[in-house]
Amino acid sequence: MPLLCRHDNLGKLAATMKSKLLTWPRVLLAVLLLAIAMPLLLERLLGPSLPVLEVRAGGLLQNVVTTGRVVTRHRVRVGSEIVGTVVSLAVDEGDAVRAGAPLIVLDDASQRAALQRAEAAWRQAGIRLQRLADFDRPDAEAALRESQASLAQAEREAQRRTRLVAQNLLSTEELDRSELELA
Repeated sequence: MPLLCRHDNLGKLAATMKSKLLTWPRVLLAVLLLAIAMPLLLERLLGPSLPVLEVRAGGLLQNVVTTGRVVTRHRVRVGSEIVGTVVSLAVDEGDAVRAGAPLIVLDDASQRAALQRAEAAWRQAGIRLQRLADFDRPDAEAALRESQASLAQAEREAQRRTRLVAQNLLSTEELDRSELELA
């Protein structure tokens, strides 16, 4: 009988605890927590949502702009060292062409402008050269002659002062000054 008593006491204890744990505020709080946690748990279980595209029949248009290398059985070298805008195509795809025949015609406005700038620079250089020959060269020659005369005068003055110092008629300081002018 004592075992039955203990069992009965445990049943009563469980019923008392159950009635204390399952109060309305606690039940409401548990439902609220479950409502908040359910979307998070479902997202984790089901995985991330992905966008869905509707598949429809239609035409396919795709523009591809790329650079690359064409590998052929025969080595063909086609290229341009000049970058420009294509004005017209002289041949169609698959046409046979002769060596040296034009394939495309490029807009040459920028090359013509560069040529005009180069010709203008050439004319300006010719004018500068003529000005140097007409005006600056005679001035430079006159300056050269003047410098040569000053050098000759400084040499004569240094020789004269060297003789005067040798005769003790002039101080060595004057000789140093004349040698400095000569240098």
